[in-house]
Amino acid sequence: MWRAFLRILGVLTPAERIVRKAFRARNLQEIAWTTLAADEPSRFVVGVFFVVDTIPATYRFFAVDKATMKAEELDDCAAYAPKNWR
Repeated sequence: MWRAFLRILGVLTPAERIVRKAFRARNLQEIAWTTLAADEPSRFVVGVFFVVDTIPATYRFFAVDKATMKAEELDDCAAYAPKNWR
């Protein structure tokens, strides 16, 4: 619930800010929204949704290493895709 409240206010997690920056460096598309998909022991997984006029919306997932706080795009993001889009 707390995360939902912060999202309404437009507050991003540090991992989301890092992923937004990494996504913008590689892509020209405008980001519609981001979401913290998983908080794993060694990394955060953040989803970036950027084309919303398709069903489902186009998305990519990035892993942010907790030790270095560097983002890398995931090749296989099926485990993190929204459940009704799998």
